[in-house]
Amino acid sequence: MIERDGELRAVHVPDHKAKTLQGEIRQNIAKGSAVLTDEDVSFVGLGRDYTHLAVNHSAGEYVRMGGFVHTNSIESVWAQLKRQIVGIHHWVSPKHLQRYVDEMAWRVNRRDMKVTPRMNDLFADVSGKRLTYKALIA
Repeated sequence: MIERDGELRAVHVPDHKAKTLQGEIRQNIAKGSAVLTDEDVSFVGLGRDYTHLAVNHSAGEYVRMGGFVHTNSIESVWAQLKRQIVGIHHWVSPKHLQRYVDEMAWRVNRRDMKVTPRMNDLFADVSGKRLTYKALIA
């Protein structure tokens, strides 16, 4: 989930069923907010708690309401993650996928920062955290 010009929250989910996706949405997005999605049936029912607006990709619709309704922001995030995996890592295991998603979200959430403050955030985030080889292969 990405807020327009705001924070990205990303999590690896086991499936894309309505119960799973809507559970994540309800945990992370305040009721009454506008939620912009595509036409996936997993999002049916969000209108009870949110202003749910969708674009219908299968009908060739990618933007509505003068550019307000689109999914370009989140699709760009997933495209970046795919390029990261294919271009840098070549493959990632399901066991560690959330770590890669977390790293990508960290970078997206600091996209507007200058280099020095971003590096300071990096050093602050890794202080005291260590992934041992034993934990890595367990």
